[in-house]
Amino acid sequence: MATVKISAIGDFATGPVDGAGFIRLAGPDKALPLPPRFAFGPFPEELAAKYYGLWGISSVGIFQLQGFELSGAFLMSADDTYYRCPQLNVHEAHIELEIARVSASSTNRIRKHLRGSHVVLAGPGYGVYGHWLVEYLPKISLLNMAGYDIYSLRYLLPSDSPSYVTDWLSLFGIGADQIEYHDIATDIVVADELLLPTILHNGLRMSPLFKDAARFLRGLIELKQDLTASTYGSRIFLSRGPNSRGRALANRARIEELASDAKFTLVQPEKLTLVDQVRLFAGAREIMGEYGSALHGSMFSPEGATVCALRGTGGHPGFIQSGMGTALHQPTGYVFGRADEADPNFGFEVNEEAVVTALKLVFGGLPL
Repeated sequence: MATVKISAIGDFATGPVDGAGFIRLAGPDKALPLPPRFAFGPFPEELAAKYYGLWGISSVGIFQLQGFELSGAFLMSADDTYYRCPQLNVHEAHIELEIARVSASSTNRIRKHLRGSHVVLAGPGYGVYGHWLVEYLPKISLLNMAGYDIYSLRYLLPSDSPSYVTDWLSLFGIGADQIEYHDIATDIVVADELLLPTILHNGLRMSPLFKDAARFLRGLIELKQDLTASTYGSRIFLSRGPNSRGRALANRARIEELASDAKFTLVQPEKLTLVDQVRLFAGAREIMGEYGSALHGSMFSPEGATVCALRGTGGHPGFIQSGMGTALHQPTGYVFGRADEADPNFGFEVNEEAVVTALKLVFGGLPL
C-alpha cells in the first residue's frame, strides 16, 4: 500500500483543522476506573494492568465537517489527508486497514454529492452487534443533546451494514426515508456537512452521558412499545448457544445448569425480536452470562440491576461492561476462568466453585 498522509482532528490534533467544527457536550476526564464491584476466580496482574490502564476519556460531542469526504466505511479525508480521531475510535491502524480493504475491493470510484447535513454513525467494528449498542446507537442521543432534531436528519450507513441496524433505527422512529447508503468499495461521499458524534467511552470508562443516552433511546422505544411485558422474570442468564465459537465457555452446559438451579431463566437474546430483547432487559434485576454483545443489552435495564459476566483471563474482549455498570449505577463484576492459551478463539473454563460462590453471595440477597 502506498504511503498515505494521516493527521488528527479533535483532542489529539496539533492545531485547528480547516472545516472541522466541534460541539462539545462534555470535556475530557482523567480518572482511574472504578474496580469491579466483585470478582471471583483468577484475576492475573497483567489483566489488572490492562484494566487500570484505561483511565482517560476524551471530549464528547459532535464534529461538524465541511469540505471533507467519506470513503470506505468511516474514512474521513480532506486535501489528500486522512484524519484519525480517538474520539471516534478511528486510529491510524484502522485507517490503513480500511484503505487496504477498499483498494482490494474496487478500482472504480464514484463521487456522490449530497446536499444538506448527513450523520455518520458507523466506525471500526460496525459489523459487530455489541459495537452498535455501546458505541454507535448512543450517538443518536448526542445529536439530541446538541439540539438537533433526529427526525429531520439524514443518516449515512455503509451498504453492508447488518440488517439489525435499520431495525434499531426504526424502533427509535427513524424511517427508511432518512437513511442514505454508501457503497464502501466505490463511493466517495461529498456532503455539504458531515456530522460525526463521538463515542462515549475509552474501551472501559464510560462518560456519565451514557446514562442519559441509554434512557433517551429506551424512551424513544417506549413511545410506541410496551416494555413491561417480559415473560422471562427478573433473574436471567444469557446463553451464547452451542454454536458460538469465539471466547467459548468450555463447561457451558454445567454452568448453565448451576444458574438454572439458582432460579435463573436461561435465554438466548439473539433468538428474540429487538423489542423483546429490550423487554427482557427492562424487566431484569439480576443478569448473568458470558461476556459478549448480548450482555450489553443491560443498557436497557434499570438502575441497581446487578450484572455478572463470565470471562476468560485473556486481554480480549476488554471491560466495557464495567464502564457501563459505573455509568448506569448497576453493580457489575466478573467470574474469571483460565483462558486456553493454545486456543486462537480465546476459549476458557470457569471453576464451578467460583460460580457457586458468586450465585450464593452476589445473588443471594447480600447488599451490593
